[in-house]
Amino acid sequence: MYKGAILPEELLQVNDTIEDASLILATQGYGVGNWYLYNGDTTNAIKVFQNVVSGDNWPAFGFIASEADLYRLTK
Repeated sequence: MYKGAILPEELLQVNDTIEDASLILATQGYGVGNWYLYNGDTTNAIKVFQNVVSGDNWPAFGFIASEADLYRLTK
């Protein structure tokens, strides 16, 4: 994604029937949200982080990091 080989939206398309779908979303979602944030797109970063924390894999790093970034961005 950082090289432009894949679009951010493609990384967010996680098949819900996969056993670890919430973990994949937390991991890849945080990366995408961070990419948006790095590139100055706070609006999309917040949307992605909110999507991550709406999942149920709260122990995942991406979930925790998304919560922290959401707190900082919406405070």
